[in-house]
Amino acid sequence: MPRTTVVAGTTITASWANANVRDQVITPFASAAARDSSWTSPIEGAYAHLNDTNFLTHYNGTVWVPSNNNLIASQEFTTDSSTFTADGNSDFVLNSVVVFATRNYRVTLKSQFEVSAAGVWVMNFSVDGTQTDRFDFADVGALTRATVASSIFWQPTSGTKTLRVALDEVSGAADFIFKADNTAGGIFKRQFFVEDIGPR
Repeated sequence: MPRTTVVAGTTITASWANANVRDQVITPFASAAARDSSWTSPIEGAYAHLNDTNFLTHYNGTVWVPSNNNLIASQEFTTDSSTFTADGNSDFVLNSVVVFATRNYRVTLKSQFEVSAAGVWVMNFSVDGTQTDRFDFADVGALTRATVASSIFWQPTSGTKTLRVALDEVSGAADFIFKADNTAGGIFKRQFFVEDIGPR
């Protein structure tokens, strides 16, 4: 739809306003559900802001998609994880993450960790139970405290995904703990989050 210019004598009707005002402004909605129920026939290029998630979205002609860099899912802890002794374990899990094949994403893991004995651990990124990438590895001595702050560039297929950090002990026989530090320097938060970083 072309840009509308209002001139003297223009008759403002409901249908004119719907076609020439609503579809050419950014409209705020309480949620995606509220947007979808009240705006049933959006035009390609229409914008809507979602107040509950603070997302700006636009209609690409088929579906609503994020239109700027958005944090779409996150997890944050200020306490230590359980002690992990077996492969595949972690408390970093993001369920029901909706993603699109037309978008690029950045997945970030940030945490301190500690192991009980010397060994090598890897922190794998898995999608729906299948490893697709790796965040980092820990090749450390006994009771060593270290930090992982690693991001992955991710180009998924569309759908609703379960994202997980899956630990894998390559060598040694150590226990693994993700740590949240409460020292004088303040709380070191453990974070796992996904950002939409733009179209492909």
